[in-house]
Amino acid sequence: MNVPERMEYVDNTQKLEIDLQPGRQILNGEQAEQFARFRNDANGDIGRVQRQQQLIRALREKLSSPALITRIPQAVELFQKYIDTNLTVEEMVALADFGRELDRESFRMVLLPGRFSTPSEAIASYWILDPSAKDQVMQEHFDVSSIASISQSNDPRDLRVAVQNASSDPQLGSQVAAFLQGQGFDNVYVIEDWNESQIQTQIIAQRGDLVSAEMMEATLGLGEIVSASTGDLSSDLTIRVGNDWIEQPRIQNSY
Repeated sequence: MNVPERMEYVDNTQKLEIDLQPGRQILNGEQAEQFARFRNDANGDIGRVQRQQQLIRALREKLSSPALITRIPQAVELFQKYIDTNLTVEEMVALADFGRELDRESFRMVLLPGRFSTPSEAIASYWILDPSAKDQVMQEHFDVSSIASISQSNDPRDLRVAVQNASSDPQLGSQVAAFLQGQGFDNVYVIEDWNESQIQTQIIAQRGDLVSAEMMEATLGLGEIVSASTGDLSSDLTIRVGNDWIEQPRIQNSY
């Protein structure tokens, strides 16, 4: 896992102590629980949802490791001691194998789009659902249409695109933003750099809009589409720019 920041929090009433250093590392079970439960930052519960999606994605990748395949029955027997279920060991192993064999492109996660409540709306902080964006998620992922989703504009030039530099070149984020603006994307903005360099550029479908993510992939000429809500909360798409951008010749596309 890549722990993006220092995570330190103590809650004596819940007997919860979180103490994680930033950077890429292998988390043991206790540390993974700390990562999943941490919410003491500006995004609160929504930031916790994002980290839980990151953890689930990492677990999914771990399950795909050839070294783990032969150990799945042992793992199932181990965690069977800590859960209450009427599933047999054989049934649980079958479910684990089914999850492992799911096509990577079919594994999708999405946070229902919305915004934080303002102080004038509520004393506590709530996540206010965006009805139109919710309908688009339902149409995209569950094939459930509504009048709101049908009437919604899908002009790609209206997309809010966050660019986050995750390369070894500190200027690359602003360069990619300028490139996208040259391609006609008007709502492009640069956010704080990712805390580690990565090889491959990611196109994060923050609101589950895979059609727009595929269009962005064609525009960039590279990138892995990530169906998750682990990018900038205000964006429709977050481009996390990797080192593959440095060597990639730019092709000027028009849409």
